[in-house]
Amino acid sequence: MDTYQFSQVYRASAISFSPGSTFIAAAIEDHVMIRSTSSLDLIRTWHCSSSPEAPSPGSVTQRKPHTVDFLEWSSDGSRLLAFTSKGGQAWVLDLSSGEQVAHLANGVTRVEWGGSSILAWSDRGVSWHHLPTGTSRFVQYAQQAQKGHAWSPGHRYIALLERHHGRCYVGVYDSQSLIRHFPVSTEASGVSWSPCGKWIAAWDWKVNYAISFHTPAGTMAGSFKPANAILGVSAVAWSPNGRHVIVGGYDGTVHVLESESFYPIAALRGYEGDILGEPPTGHTTLTQFTPTTAAPHRSGVQHVGVSEDGSILFFCHDSALHVYTLLPSTGSATPDISHWSTAVLLNGVKSIRPCPTTNRIAFVTGAAKLYMWDKLGVEAVKIPGDVLAVDVHWAPDGHTASVSDRRLFCLVYEEGADESTNMEGEGWEELD
Repeated sequence: MDTYQFSQVYRASAISFSPGSTFIAAAIEDHVMIRSTSSLDLIRTWHCSSSPEAPSPGSVTQRKPHTVDFLEWSSDGSRLLAFTSKGGQAWVLDLSSGEQVAHLANGVTRVEWGGSSILAWSDRGVSWHHLPTGTSRFVQYAQQAQKGHAWSPGHRYIALLERHHGRCYVGVYDSQSLIRHFPVSTEASGVSWSPCGKWIAAWDWKVNYAISFHTPAGTMAGSFKPANAILGVSAVAWSPNGRHVIVGGYDGTVHVLESESFYPIAALRGYEGDILGEPPTGHTTLTQFTPTTAAPHRSGVQHVGVSEDGSILFFCHDSALHVYTLLPSTGSATPDISHWSTAVLLNGVKSIRPCPTTNRIAFVTGAAKLYMWDKLGVEAVKIPGDVLAVDVHWAPDGHTASVSDRRLFCLVYEEGADESTNMEGEGWEELD
């Protein structure tokens, strides 16, 4: 097991690592700050104002500041997207100039980057705002489902779930136009694009287990519905080469399908072989998991994931993490699926992320602990301060992770990792 060091605890309602891991952005109410990941020194701040001129203190028009609760970097690390869900507004902040370069309002419910464009959802649909030209495009019938869109590899195209005349469709768009438009056979609640770019999966809502697979041109390639299925699909993940799709269900079972005929090759339920249990040790600094016979009632599958190299498959049943082997190597056509371990926790998993560079899995449960799985076992590390962690994220370089609740965050560093700051490619030279 590795040794980890925690930073000081800071206030934040949202945080996000830059693409090169050099910076971390953090929001406090209507202010956004850029800090160095290695030192947490303050680099730059912005005030996200909803109007060009703020009201004077004590005036009758003065309002309580809105809270920025979402941050996302552009793919090149040069700009930052900030959003307040309560205020329904978004801002685009430029790192090199320090200026606010765009402001979206009028009932925005969700935003994200789409290349050099901003995608903004509202109750009326979704719109593209192309920043270089200032042009916009609107799709009226896009669904509001959280998993209702998916990007192609390279982010050139996006698949959107839409509803026309009482039927579900998938629309495939680039930033300027509709490329394809085809119906799906399910009352789709989610869509996912395979990493190889060959398949688009669409699945039904929670009381009907049905998932269909289409080519980007709209041809139906296959479907899957297990016998005697009662509840629907809860989570979907792909192997890195796109040859296998992992489908978790509300019935607690994970099916592994190969993507040539979409035939099931494994049904996984967890609680096999060795089971490790978290002892009720209270607030110790380090908790080592020990063998146990505990096997609580299996709930639906909340999380499904695959490691970056495809060798590890994992999924969660409420308070249990199950880990299996998947691919012998990244390019393997034939999987080797076997149970590695199961860890039974004291609380349900709130957030779980595989490390982007190693076969480690970080997860949190709403307690003041960071849990870390690797091939040697599972350990829980006490988080300093009052952070009751509900979210965890890795920096892209895999050397640093963040743990946060709704108001506080801290960083955790792998002891012995190189903490030198690499400024290249993230606009450092232009910062004041």
